[in-house]
Amino acid sequence: MKLDLKHMAWLTPDRLQRYAMIWAVAAMAIFAVDLYGRTSQGLSSDEGMVFGTDFVSFWGGGHFAAKRELEQAYDFLVFKEFHDELLGREDLGFKYDYPPIAALFLIPFALLPYVPGFFVWVALSIAAFAAGLRPVLTSWRISILAVLATPAMFLNLVLGQNAGFTAGLMGGALSILERRPALAGVLIGLLAFKPQLAVLVPFAFIAIGAWRSFIWAAATVIFLTGASLLVFGVSGWEAFIAHSRINGELMLAEEMYAWTHMVSVFISVRLFGLDATPAFIVQGTFSLASVVIVTLVWRRDIPIELKSSVLVVASFFVTPYLHVYDFTILTFVVFWRTSVQDRFPFLPWEKLTLAAALLLPLVNANLVDMARMPIGPLILFALLILQVRVALSAPQQNKGQPQQGPALT
Repeated sequence: MKLDLKHMAWLTPDRLQRYAMIWAVAAMAIFAVDLYGRTSQGLSSDEGMVFGTDFVSFWGGGHFAAKRELEQAYDFLVFKEFHDELLGREDLGFKYDYPPIAALFLIPFALLPYVPGFFVWVALSIAAFAAGLRPVLTSWRISILAVLATPAMFLNLVLGQNAGFTAGLMGGALSILERRPALAGVLIGLLAFKPQLAVLVPFAFIAIGAWRSFIWAAATVIFLTGASLLVFGVSGWEAFIAHSRINGELMLAEEMYAWTHMVSVFISVRLFGLDATPAFIVQGTFSLASVVIVTLVWRRDIPIELKSSVLVVASFFVTPYLHVYDFTILTFVVFWRTSVQDRFPFLPWEKLTLAAALLLPLVNANLVDMARMPIGPLILFALLILQVRVALSAPQQNKGQPQQGPALT
């Protein structure tokens, strides 16, 4: 078999499913072994690797939220004392960075003991991701397999992160936008707990006149904001804003370990040695360009799968705070493109670029550590160019007139 990387015709659906099953089994075995290795010293390993990793932050935020003391979660010293006592170790550096809206969803996890809470977190993140994929795929079995075979999801499980939820919400919303516009809007609104990935969605909705979805999304955000004010008061938001200001200076201005997991344009420019100001200028340029691209593509009367693919990839270019585990949502791009490949075949190198983007979470930290090579934005940029090429070359049915969105029906 000739290894044709340009077209990758050898990567048939059956072969891809076999590869996915092999990786899913291996990933879950590695995850289980890794978890067990983090219990040699209570809830951590001899090297200080914590059971559940970042779930400590989510569970801790929910703990303070349940006590109606959310502002304490944003106090670096108070939160440090809390997780040091929980884990029986010092100087682990965990903090809680999410807005009060997120705390509303974290309270139920904090009502459980830490370890059971973590396993419920893992199960629900897998379920949310699979539920988002279900409208695109043929069965729940295939949806769950796709989730477990996504390399970025493996990283989310190891790190105790939340990108399974964000992928399920955003990908699921775009997948049902034409059939259930109100529900799609609600799902987008729920992303208010991590809004940086949904910045471009309002521009897409406006471009197609999807006002029903837009209004439901806005109403959901307003409701969640009001609920957080009612439960936590103004002090919760004031503490979050003050914390975010300090945290932004620490995270974006000074290099730290987290940069090896970050793949934004801003961080990549900083890794090349530029100061924060020129890095923000470059980041802002890419952000504005992404708004223009999404608006132009979404005004075209082409399949929603092509438009959604452009929107998802472009969304990675509008935030300076982007982690490689957020690549979970790229799984939707794979299946959206596959679902329309009979009418819009994959371009040369498109499959390879998608594969590189999907696999990047497994190697990005090593590339940054060893070679100072922020390859993530380069792969994403190539992927964006390819998705835009497909979208702009697709023939329109209404001779260039903007497509009327599902919200007008």
